[in-house]
Amino acid sequence: MALAYVLLGAGFGLVNPPITSTAASSMPADQAGVASAVAATARQFGSALGVAVLGALLAVGLDPSADSHSLSTATHLPWAFLCLVGLAVTTVAGLATK
Repeated sequence: MALAYVLLGAGFGLVNPPITSTAASSMPADQAGVASAVAATARQFGSALGVAVLGALLAVGLDPSADSHSLSTATHLPWAFLCLVGLAVTTVAGLATK
């Protein structure tokens, strides 16, 4: 779990500054603050949506009648989905910067 959280934190740390920089630099100087605010709002919305989707995927995998090991098994689908989305974002970012 610790490795997964380190990778997730590193991913957020590597993605957020370029997104904010791109949003701010693509607008006229007098609207850079608005662009930064829109990027921050989109980031917050995406985070909230991600928590909701991953929570729903976790709930799908949970079996209330099972033992305590069901939680660790139920996390497989959300982690697989998160990895797939991360791969998609990395691919799009790689294609967009060429």
